[in-house]
Amino acid sequence: MRCFDRSTIGRAGLVCLFFFAPWLRCYAQPLDALSLEALRDAAGDFVAQELSVARSEVLVPVLDRRARPPVCSEPLAFRWPFSSKGTVEAFCPSTDARLFLRVIVKGASGPRSDGVGRQLGWQVVKPVEAGAVLSGEDLEPAHGPTPELSPYRGPKPQESFRLKVLTPIQPGEAIPAKAVRLERKVLRAEASLAAQLRLPHPQLKESWVPAEGLAGDTLSPEDLPQLVALARPLRPGAILRSSDLSSAVLVEKGTAVRVAIRQGLMVLEADLIAEDDGALGESVVVLNPETGRRLRAMVTGPGKAEHQP
Repeated sequence: MRCFDRSTIGRAGLVCLFFFAPWLRCYAQPLDALSLEALRDAAGDFVAQELSVARSEVLVPVLDRRARPPVCSEPLAFRWPFSSKGTVEAFCPSTDARLFLRVIVKGASGPRSDGVGRQLGWQVVKPVEAGAVLSGEDLEPAHGPTPELSPYRGPKPQESFRLKVLTPIQPGEAIPAKAVRLERKVLRAEASLAAQLRLPHPQLKESWVPAEGLAGDTLSPEDLPQLVALARPLRPGAILRSSDLSSAVLVEKGTAVRVAIRQGLMVLEADLIAEDDGALGESVVVLNPETGRRLRAMVTGPGKAEHQP
C-alpha cells in the first residue's frame, strides 16, 4: 500500500535526524482513551442493530479491570470476529488495534436452528448406527411420523458443529432427541498454560465436546484470530473462550525494534530499543541508545513499529 522510496539508516544517521529534524521531537499521544463503559454501550448498540433485537435484550458483561480500549485517531468500529456471535471485536480501522467483548442476547445463547422449531425436526436420509457422526448432508427436514420421544429440533450440523449418534436411527421418521448429541469442536488445554502465551500453541488441542453447557463465547479452532495471546492462565482441560484472549505482545521492553520514520515522501528505518511492552496498535516509547533521545511509535507487527509524530 505504500508507494515511497525506502532507505535504512544506522545509528549515525539517526543522530542527524534527532538533531536536525525538529518534527521527530513532537511525539506526544494526543488521544483520550474511550471509557470502558462507553465501549460496552457502543458494542451493545452494534449487536442490537446487527441482530435486529431490542437493545434491552443485549447484555455486555463488565470487562476485566485490566482491559484497555484500543487507542485510535478515529471512531472505533465493531465486527463479529467469530461465527458463534457470542463475541464482538472493537477495533481501530487504521491500525487494527482491538479488544474483544463478550455479548449475551437473551433467548439466543445457543446456536440458531434456522426455523426448524416450526418443523417436525430432522430425519436421516439412510440408516445410521450408534457411534456414527452426522453431517448436514446426512439430514433432511422430517416429514414422517413424530417419534414417541421428543424429536431433535436443534441446528443442522455445520462448520464447527456435528451430531454424534447415540442409538441406531432409521430413515422415515423424525430423529429422537435422545438418539443424538450435538457436539462442538473446541480448543482444549492439555497442560497449564501461562498468561501472555502467544497463540496458537501446541498444547492447545482441537477436541469435540458436547455443545450443551458451553459458554457463549467458546471458540472453535477456525475462530482463533491472529496475533493474540492468553489474557489469563489456563488450567489443564480448560476450553478456550474469547474472554481468555488479549492482543499478543509483539514488542518487548528492552528489545530492538525496527521503527519506520516518515519524512515527506521518504520512509526511513532505524533499529531502536523499546522501553515498553506493546501489543498490535499500542503506543510504545523507543530509545536511541547513542543519543538518549526518545520517540513514540505505534506497534505494527512483531518487532516492528511506526513513528507517531
